[in-house]
Amino acid sequence: MTDWLDYLEKCLRPFTTSRISHWREQLTAEAESQILGQSLAIDLATGSITAKSLSEVLACLPAAEGDSCEDFAAALADHTGATFQSTFKATGARSTRLGRAIAAFDLYVRSYKNFSGKGLGADDTYQYRRSLQRAGGLPLDGVPDAAGAKGLIWVASLDELVEKFGDGSAFRRDVATDMADCLGLPEKMPLPDVLTAELVLITYPTSVSLEVWKPTSLDGYYIGGYYLSSEERSSWGKTHPCSGQPASMRERVHRSIGALSTGYRAWYIGSMKKPSDNRLGLLKAAEARWRSAARYV
Repeated sequence: MTDWLDYLEKCLRPFTTSRISHWREQLTAEAESQILGQSLAIDLATGSITAKSLSEVLACLPAAEGDSCEDFAAALADHTGATFQSTFKATGARSTRLGRAIAAFDLYVRSYKNFSGKGLGADDTYQYRRSLQRAGGLPLDGVPDAAGAKGLIWVASLDELVEKFGDGSAFRRDVATDMADCLGLPEKMPLPDVLTAELVLITYPTSVSLEVWKPTSLDGYYIGGYYLSSEERSSWGKTHPCSGQPASMRERVHRSIGALSTGYRAWYIGSMKKPSDNRLGLLKAAEARWRSAARYV
């Protein structure tokens, strides 16, 4: 089987040679950087990004950055986040695997901050929660879109979520922590007046048309995150559960929408505890996904 680091070097060397040794050192320094490196190799092997576009992104990283593997990963995340519109459009570094968004997730603490303009008191968490729990969900028309890191929103398959966590026409009670675990959601810092994070499901109108894509290493974030690139050649990515135990789920990303139109609704899932943290399992999963993706090399 081809070594992932040798494969990365083989792909990038035709486009740049000046910093190959530096990148090799940074991507093998620690377990966390090896997760990033293997995800990059998976993206190249599956054709989700091209070697030329990746080399252009890496070449734009400040030469002074990367004193440690964490600095290197942070610089990559910060750079692609700050120049997503221009760098990705110019280099084609966005995934070539496109599809369609069905459902999106956000943590309650962020949704609470952005949806409070619906006439709910900014401190009335009880009233907000009751509105989310009512039959039919909470209409979000006119609410400003709440994009996450890098201006992206991560979406999941509603059919898959209902199949895994549903009970007839509704989600089962007390599934928020298990759902967050399967989706690979890291713990978020709550707002000062919120003691626990609460999960909210946002459903999209069936008429919406969005450009969504299979996430790549250039969309993910690695400092404390659970992102892994998918080893499959499809329009869907694949989550890695925080605990490493439940099955993975499909995922995609799209850009921020702006003000939401009629048909977007928020549904209350429930309070969530921090999922178990299994970083060793994340590294082993990265190795397994690379072994599977190497069949395309």
